[in-house]
Amino acid sequence: MTNEPLSHERLSHEVLPQELLPSGSILKQALDTAPIETGTAVLDGVTISVLDRGIISFEPAGDGLLGQPLKSLVLSAGVHGNETAPIELVDALVNDLVSGRKPVAIRLLVILGNPDAMIKQSRFVEENLNRVFNGIHEQRSSLEADRAAVIEAHVQRFFDGATNADDGGTSAVAGERVHYDLHTAIRASAHERFAILPFGIDLPDTQMEFLAASEIQAVLLSNAPSGTFSYYSSYRFGAQSFTVELGKVRPFGENDPSRLAAIDGQLRRLISGQHVEFDPASFADTTTELPEVPIYSVIHEVMRRCDEGFELHIADAVANFTELPVGHVLTTCSNRRSEGTDRRVGTGQRSDGADRRVLPDRRRAEQTNPEVATDVSASFRDFVVSERGSAIVFPIRGVPIGQRVALIVKRQEGN
Repeated sequence: MTNEPLSHERLSHEVLPQELLPSGSILKQALDTAPIETGTAVLDGVTISVLDRGIISFEPAGDGLLGQPLKSLVLSAGVHGNETAPIELVDALVNDLVSGRKPVAIRLLVILGNPDAMIKQSRFVEENLNRVFNGIHEQRSSLEADRAAVIEAHVQRFFDGATNADDGGTSAVAGERVHYDLHTAIRASAHERFAILPFGIDLPDTQMEFLAASEIQAVLLSNAPSGTFSYYSSYRFGAQSFTVELGKVRPFGENDPSRLAAIDGQLRRLISGQHVEFDPASFADTTTELPEVPIYSVIHEVMRRCDEGFELHIADAVANFTELPVGHVLTTCSNRRSEGTDRRVGTGQRSDGADRRVLPDRRRAEQTNPEVATDVSASFRDFVVSERGSAIVFPIRGVPIGQRVALIVKRQEGN
């Protein structure tokens, strides 16, 4: 697989729109393991280009309203191959755009992230694709590392300039840059649909309006750089980027499209050049204003710091955003060899000197919330909840040493 973006010379000759994706489905094209048929077509003044496996762009001719540069939107799904609901949403949207049933008024790059994992309906094939962006793939050797390089090359070309410039080169594009990376979560969530804002960027009011109108129920603010796709696009290109979680992982064909109707409608409005439209009837309290979206901050990133004997003490039924009691022992290690942590009970101290404030009163924790309390009999405690109002997001077992096993978050005061 090449790590370079497809050049104009490598694109095949212009074809009719219906020939570009014969099935009308970017999903079927991505799942097809045969060599990719690239090409371009023009429909109602919009240049449509199949660029790679599961990657297609839409470039309207001319400028936006009042001569302003067009907005550029990257819409991605399938970075994890078993997160099928947003993949199906994006596939239906592309079908309508390629057929001409829906207009395109902004620059649009659509990416299905990990086709090989989608074929297997697994989270990944060799490693987590959403941990190797922002150049991390350059130090890795895996199918996902190769795919991240390909995706980054296409995103850079898209954000850097128009691919259909009259001179055959690249013309600067200075319009607003946006990226929505659509996912579903392994676990159920107290907030069924929520968005994650990458570290280091502000939260624009226009994006809060879009998220609220899309029935996104919470926003989580990241606390550190990462190898995620949304962090890459925000850090490298200044895009207004979000990872958007849209419910729970389910197999292809078992998703309820009505659960995503709000964000599907808002995306279609955005792509057609319309403003956010709020439908009060879609909310239970029939409010006449956009509901306020609660904002959470990450206060701890819990990592796997040891190899053998590691345990994550959280029941599989515990949902994202479940509040944990102070004193709950979240992770333990039964061997001493780890990445820089003194885990002896009661020390509350990491070897780097940071105070962990270990609170050993597990009985009180169990009485407060028996659902999340477990019998912790291991000799060494690695992470113990120390702040009131702490909630857990994305607990996951079986990750390699040095990778994240959970986020501890806290709702911001006043919202």
